[in-house]
Amino acid sequence: MSTRFGRSVIPALAGFGAFAVMVALALTGQNALYEAIIKVMGVRPYPTAFLDTDTVLSAVRCLRAGIDAYAANPCDPELRTYDYSPLWMIMTKLPMTKAWVPWIGTLFVLGFLASLLLLPAGRDGSAVKMIVAGVLSSTTLLALERGNNDLVVFAVVAGAAALLGGSSVARKGAYALGTLAGLLKYYPMLVMATALREKPLRFFAIGLTSLAATALFAAISWPDLSRALALIPEGSPFGEMFGVPNLGKGLVAALGLDPTIGKLVRAAMTIGALGLGAWLGLRPATSAALNTLEPRERNFLGVGVLMVIGCYFTAQNINYRAINLLLLLPSLTALRGAAAPRWLRGSSWLALGLLWADFLRTWIVLAGLQASHAVYVVIYYGPGWLLREAAWWSMACIAVACAVALLRDGPLPNLVLGKREPV
Repeated sequence: MSTRFGRSVIPALAGFGAFAVMVALALTGQNALYEAIIKVMGVRPYPTAFLDTDTVLSAVRCLRAGIDAYAANPCDPELRTYDYSPLWMIMTKLPMTKAWVPWIGTLFVLGFLASLLLLPAGRDGSAVKMIVAGVLSSTTLLALERGNNDLVVFAVVAGAAALLGGSSVARKGAYALGTLAGLLKYYPMLVMATALREKPLRFFAIGLTSLAATALFAAISWPDLSRALALIPEGSPFGEMFGVPNLGKGLVAALGLDPTIGKLVRAAMTIGALGLGAWLGLRPATSAALNTLEPRERNFLGVGVLMVIGCYFTAQNINYRAINLLLLLPSLTALRGAAAPRWLRGSSWLALGLLWADFLRTWIVLAGLQASHAVYVVIYYGPGWLLREAAWWSMACIAVACAVALLRDGPLPNLVLGKREPV
């Protein structure tokens, strides 16, 4: 398909097709082949699919049975205490049973795949192939296999990005969706920064409305919300995790350093990424390159980089959260032209590499294991891990740069800088 419509639907069709194949294998009892494909892609399979869907639904079942899932969750197959937003517990109004898990998990997946239709179309065949490669990546497979609720959050913010290019009423809908995404998973609240492109009075109205909704939610759910926030888990920095805390944690664990060193490393990486990103974003060449994007591409890039910033700088994240890179991949592929700075021209390949990071690291590590256990250890805890951390830090810098360049010319920033803007 060479039309814009064709280029926009191909990635979603590829995702639906891949999911249909996996469902067919599961329904026909081809479990060995199903698990083999999962493992080849670098994803660790569990006995049942949609394990993370049951993180939410098991808590629903326990709460309905009078069991405090925030303290202990015997309804969960992994005995995981519930640490997500209390907003998900609105589902306790439903007669939830274990039999609901595959159906709700499938609904999460289908909602995510349908939202891929909202992505900007790749500008040419090469761009479409890169977007399809992102959709079919090991990161996407991990998210689908787990049925994590980040799939729902992705669909919500994709809807917000699509509405940002519409009328004032449509944009109000976008900010409502942004607030909803933040209440569901916290870090997407940074998407509300897109309102900086509104006129000052409208920006303050949007901000106050969002803050009021958040404050009301916090007041109503505070006993459970405070416990959920305290339960946000931390994992091994050497596993399937990314985020600014990883490098410091890993150095402390590998070298036996004082934990304070890890905190200092995190602070240095955060300040460095924000500083370098801001410097790159304020350069005229960056703004000139982003101005070549179409409005829809700019909107999705803006939402995408804010999602990346929100999750990278706040906590450790399991790799399925890297699906947020799909939000900005179409725009990054459009910036591969010679007019863009070199670091921006190569950003689409960096994003694609991070989407396939589990696959690449799995096979590099296995190759090392074939040589010797010592080589495996060196790769897993050394170059392979450091390369991943460097790649994510670089992507964080790019995300900050794009966010700064996209938001700096909004009416409110211009007003702060002394430039005239209507209110």
